[in-house]
Amino acid sequence: MKRPFLFSFYLSFAFVVSGQVPAEPNAISPDTTNRSDTECTYSYAKIVPKADALYDEGKFEEALDLYNRALSLRKNDEHVLQRIRQIESRSIEKEIVYNKIVKKADEYYDKREYEKALELYKRAHLFRENDKYVIKRIRETKRKIRQSNRLRKWSSTIQNEN
Repeated sequence: MKRPFLFSFYLSFAFVVSGQVPAEPNAISPDTTNRSDTECTYSYAKIVPKADALYDEGKFEEALDLYNRALSLRKNDEHVLQRIRQIESRSIEKEIVYNKIVKKADEYYDKREYEKALELYKRAHLFRENDKYVIKRIRETKRKIRQSNRLRKWSSTIQNEN
């Protein structure tokens, strides 16, 4: 974490000494075609700390966009490359976990263990809120649970009458 602070300090000092002020101090832009090295360095110094903050907040997709912008300014920055690799590996791990959860939920559903299946479908839904398959299975599973409860209630009513 010291690296961005020292880097920002260095940039501030460089701007004061050179008398240059960046054209857009709050802009984060990957366009480097019409910018001087100083302006690109300034943009980079703004992008990476913001990307790091997003990463720390768990906003990995937004962080990845900024890291890619930073990479367009500095091609071989090890910190940025490392963060990109970490985000990509998280995405792969998340996909694997999601698939395992859905597979196990499907197994419970097929065994007619609907409460367990519903619990797992809901957990999978947290990974992908717009997944049509999981949403459909949650709806179907809830319907099966209601049917099962009605059948049990009806069955107990018949047994009590006999």
